[in-house]
Amino acid sequence: MEIVLKYCSMFMRLPWGIPLGDHFRITPSIRYRSLSRDIEINEVKTAADLNYISAGVGFAWLF
Repeated sequence: MEIVLKYCSMFMRLPWGIPLGDHFRITPSIRYRSLSRDIEINEVKTAADLNYISAGVGFAWLF
């Protein structure tokens, strides 16, 4: 648990995003996600092949 907390603290201090004062930052993000599997609903198997790209904007508080 201690290692994870140190990693998160280090990650939050990286110089990404647009600064808004000393403790706030707007952080853009782009993600690609993919899911390929069989889904069974009412004993009927269906192949699912989902792929998408998403973009977002986050608000970070640095402490």
